[in-house]
Amino acid sequence: MRKELLFAIVIGLTLGLLLTYGFYRAKIAMTRPPGQNNPLTKTASPSPTASTDLVVISPADEVVQTEKKVQITGTTKANNFVVIFINNKEQITQGDSSGNFSTEAGLETGSNVIIVHAINEDGATTTIERTVIVIAVAADPEASGSASPTPSLKPTTAPKATASPKASPKP
Repeated sequence: MRKELLFAIVIGLTLGLLLTYGFYRAKIAMTRPPGQNNPLTKTASPSPTASTDLVVISPADEVVQTEKKVQITGTTKANNFVVIFINNKEQITQGDSSGNFSTEAGLETGSNVIIVHAINEDGATTTIERTVIVIAVAADPEASGSASPTPSLKPTTAPKATASPKASPKP
């Protein structure tokens, strides 16, 4: 008899907890503002009206160039510090009273990852990453003054004539 009583108590507690949880969820759903009834609704991230603390104007992302120098320009909030890492080499600058910043940096041949961090006075950081690819261009021999032989499409030797069998005169 004790087993049946214990079993009935466990079932009663379980059903009571399930009903209580159901009433709790229904109350929350009724008290939410109309736009928040579905917790699975996704919003666009970032929102189109959000202001950003950092805008990198130059260079564009994934640009290919031959020069080994790049001018990094952009805007941030006034007097924010701007830390720029190019292939893990650090440069520090600061936005002016308008928030504009500009610095020139050297690049290596190949892919260069540029990471720009804007740090405000509270220590909050905004980061933008750009990739600049520098390709090596072969030097123009005429511009440098050296006379290197240029490949020619003309054969250097005359083709050899092959002997063809002579036709014998007809009898």
